[in-house]
Amino acid sequence: NLIDETLGICLELFDKKVFQVIHAHGIIESSQLIDHLEKIDPNFDSSGQAVKDMFKRINNRIRAFSLEIKSIVQFDEGEEDGSGARTRSIFHGVVNTEDDHNSKEFGSDFSAQEMKFVSAMLEKLLEQKFLSSQELIELCPANVFNGNAQLASNFLAKLQGQCWLQRDPYN
Repeated sequence: NLIDETLGICLELFDKKVFQVIHAHGIIESSQLIDHLEKIDPNFDSSGQAVKDMFKRINNRIRAFSLEIKSIVQFDEGEEDGSGARTRSIFHGVVNTEDDHNSKEFGSDFSAQEMKFVSAMLEKLLEQKFLSSQELIELCPANVFNGNAQLASNFLAKLQGQCWLQRDPYN
């Protein structure tokens, strides 16, 4: 595997194994990653700062290959009993940071404007979990699709066809 051979040169063994775990999962939740880290090195300090330092160290090495480990935070809607207690989940993944052949070939074919629309949708979906097609279309910035609701609707169908969005069969 080219990635293994190339990264083997620049990463220490522990960091290489961490990178391989994240890369193999695509996206991994923080608690799952911690489980893997403790299997790789039972003495690993899995405190937040140690993990941040580890990501910083790995990212400093893999940026030369236009790769980076990115993390996102997601909050749930809170407890159903109305207490408002929210849990936080952190997900990590390896991303290509360069606009090159690989990102175009294996990434998305969405324009920068379409990606702004997708970002707005994802932000709202993380808050509400479910949105109607009309609510999604209303999120579309005016400069995307020139305000044409039919083009926005067609784009939503494209996202659904590529399995980025899923219709709720009960709504």
